[in-house]
Amino acid sequence: MEFIKEIDKVINQNADLLNLLRFNADIDRAEISRRLQVSMPTVYKAIDDACKAGVINKGGEGISLCSDFSYLVGISIGSGLCKISFLDFGFNLLSPDEFRSYKIDLGNEIKKCLCNQELILECLEDDARNYIYFKTPENFAELKKIIDCILTYIMEKNCSGKLKVCSVGISCTGIINNETQTIVKSHNLEYLDNTTLDTLIFPDKKKYFDENGIYICLLQNSDASIIAEKIYLYLVNSPYKKKKNIISLYLGVGIGAGIYLDGLYSGTSGYAGEVGHIKAPDFEKEFNFANQCELIDKSCTCGNKDCYDYKIRSYVFGMPKDIFAQLSSNKIKDFLSDECNLKRTELLGKYMGNMINTLTNILNIDLIIFTGKFYKTMDSLYNSIVSVQDQNQLKFSRNDCTLLTSVYGSLAPSVGAALYAYHKKYNIVSIVEEYPNLDLIGNARADSVIYDLAPAPTGRKTR
Repeated sequence: MEFIKEIDKVINQNADLLNLLRFNADIDRAEISRRLQVSMPTVYKAIDDACKAGVINKGGEGISLCSDFSYLVGISIGSGLCKISFLDFGFNLLSPDEFRSYKIDLGNEIKKCLCNQELILECLEDDARNYIYFKTPENFAELKKIIDCILTYIMEKNCSGKLKVCSVGISCTGIINNETQTIVKSHNLEYLDNTTLDTLIFPDKKKYFDENGIYICLLQNSDASIIAEKIYLYLVNSPYKKKKNIISLYLGVGIGAGIYLDGLYSGTSGYAGEVGHIKAPDFEKEFNFANQCELIDKSCTCGNKDCYDYKIRSYVFGMPKDIFAQLSSNKIKDFLSDECNLKRTELLGKYMGNMINTLTNILNIDLIIFTGKFYKTMDSLYNSIVSVQDQNQLKFSRNDCTLLTSVYGSLAPSVGAALYAYHKKYNIVSIVEEYPNLDLIGNARADSVIYDLAPAPTGRKTR
């Protein structure tokens, strides 16, 4: 498809300009020249070329990105749910109105492939949602069929010119080797063990996407979440956007950590971030919850009986893995805010406080973002987290580390997968690099709640 080649050409030639426009609405030419450190004639020529290609708009002195120039697609495969997000060229999620026709058309195609249609039917009836969600299939064959359905839809829309998709990212639960594009181990979806990206996609689709320049790649859900959160800080000009060492703590059926240490960090074989499977302290004994675990599950999926994931599911929520996986963010919030569960909420906060102490002590993290199903729980957990933080003798971890609630929540992996694929396709040096020459100044958006762990009169700051 020729228009994909044109899209690629324009993006490759104007990568710095496009990134600048994403983070600065209606910036003028003089400021573009200053930020990119190029001459005014160079700026004028770049803008004229980009306008002719349809990638930017000129209005008076202001320049803005054409959000519908191209689209990014993200697919997340979770232990309980799968989700699909569409991002415009400005890296923003499509609004419910913009996404509605795509959701109905694609959702109905996916429905035909699903054995369990309950959630997809609920999704299709919910006009307020700007993403597609459905129950994760219980076997590999069904999942592969659904992914083929999604790729077929993208292919047909691209052929008709109705949806110009330049890249597709697929994020997944488990341990993923980014270099080999292999799901090395998936504790919660064992049928995905040792699955490669090529195995997940039918050969005819792989050939079509390769030949037509629509890039597809695979990454882990927690890695995807940190990418989404890091780039979002730039999109809203957050005062935290230049933080170098960041972790996103993602709650799904367990806890995973997306790690950004001046760049995305996944470890040698993709095992970094498996914080939910390390040994947790015996805080449950303080609450007389001991000896309850084996009444729920015999062990965690990793084989341990004392890891964070196992203790949180058993002692805090009192649920086996398969039931806990189906809990929504709202149900978790309701559970933790219920007066009958105050002790369990306090226990979860203490587990999380200890986990944060460990991460900050080892990695000297300066920003932690709670995402996934965590993002509606911080009001309930904050005091317990701080009580454990106070016990940390390395005081820098309290003074220098900020806790931030996610805006994306459980949608972060699908958003991050879309962004990751875009950056990989166009060989942008670092997936979430500190964008060069973009000295952006601004404030965090009002819908982000920021919990500052530095000592303060109220113990919490909200902005």
